[in-house]
Amino acid sequence: AGDRCFEEKIVDSGVQFLPVPGIVNYLFAAELYLKYLLLSEGILKKDHDLNNLFDMLGESQKKKLVNLTNDDPEKFKALLKSHANAFVKWRYLHELDAAEVYPNFMSKFLTALENIM
Repeated sequence: AGDRCFEEKIVDSGVQFLPVPGIVNYLFAAELYLKYLLLSEGILKKDHDLNNLFDMLGESQKKKLVNLTNDDPEKFKALLKSHANAFVKWRYLHELDAAEVYPNFMSKFLTALENIM
């Protein structure tokens, strides 16, 4: 759904795409993937923080995810920390002055999550 929101559609008034719903979908999907991986290890966690969820994974799964994104481990960790609570923020973006997210990182992270399933 996130990818579909980023597709540009030609409409009568110009070009339309839906970046905010796309970002929210990316972030929610990442959260669900991480929770699934944790559940497969017997861990049930109620948290939206992507960084916390990632840190609870086993070392081999963390290493696989970092490798699949092709990011330097320190860069990966910094980007993940910057997205830690982005789902909560972006769901209510209309209530904020500004919010930041890196869709390319989220896309790579989701692809990595899909590939280790």
